[in-house]
Amino acid sequence: MLRFLGRSLAVGFRALQRVRGDRPIHTRGLALAGTMRVVDPAACGWPASAAGAVLPVAARLSRSIGVPAPLPDVVGLAIRIGDGERDVDLAFASTGRGSLGRFVLRLRSSPAAGWLTTLFPYLADDGSRVVLGVRPLAPRALPASFPGTARALRGEPWRLGLCAATPGGAWQPIALLELRPFAGPGDMDLRIDVGRNRPAGLRVPRWARDLREPAYRAVQARSAGSARA
Repeated sequence: MLRFLGRSLAVGFRALQRVRGDRPIHTRGLALAGTMRVVDPAACGWPASAAGAVLPVAARLSRSIGVPAPLPDVVGLAIRIGDGERDVDLAFASTGRGSLGRFVLRLRSSPAAGWLTTLFPYLADDGSRVVLGVRPLAPRALPASFPGTARALRGEPWRLGLCAATPGGAWQPIALLELRPFAGPGDMDLRIDVGRNRPAGLRVPRWARDLREPAYRAVQARSAGSARA
């Protein structure tokens, strides 16, 4: 059943791609770059040796549906941690933070208005389930538009706390992120792969792969073809 739903999503995304171009969702975004300082790696099963490490981060803030600001939308944040040798890709969407709300998408105008989570839990090596989330810390408010957010973050970095929790448990801090607008020209073409570039000790459950992977692969294959054309 989940594979059928996943294939149906793939068909829908291909149709959207014909209309909207390379990206069927998250069509426009704001490229960010910065660092992640690991505070408590054990909270999500990372090795203790990672504590205190400062890692480079590339990120892309986006609005999923693409409605114009200041109208509310599902806020997306894609993050790549690493320098190309052992990258970790994470994808977050605006949700609540409670035991049920962390699995429910929420529309927001400002990216700093609340938590974003991975929505789907990971499976740890010990069989437990782990949800990752990011909590905006400062600035306390950001403009809804990407140009406004970029201007605000040139003055001070966007600070977020990366956290982990069991599906119904309390959030535990893992790391602190500091992000600023990407210094390069235009939007960053950040194509993340959360299934392949996953955190050490965590894997994507099969049901989540069956639901998400067909659509993801369809979009990636078409995007790669467009880039070669």
